[in-house]
Amino acid sequence: RYNARNTEKRGGRVVQSLDELSECIGTESLDRELTEGELAEIISAFLRSEPKLSRCVFIRKYFHLCSVGEIARLYKISESNVKITLHRSRKRLALHLKKEGVYI
Repeated sequence: RYNARNTEKRGGRVVQSLDELSECIGTESLDRELTEGELAEIISAFLRSEPKLSRCVFIRKYFHLCSVGEIARLYKISESNVKITLHRSRKRLALHLKKEGVYI
């Protein structure tokens, strides 16, 4: 039962994370075809340009699939601060992707 519950949670987190990032990446509105490696490199370049806290919060949320509460406890910041940081990072990522000619 424990494994089933945790598997569902992880799956739910993946879907939620992809939904949140789809507003930046917009799979249906790519200007050109990209390989996963090219997209990964563009996102990595974006993350290298981000301030340390923003970068760490983004990676925890979208790569380690941590919840907002887990991230807040880890970095000793409020949950609303985590949400705002993620929202602003997604907006900056969308601008970065536009600049790279990836996103309309």
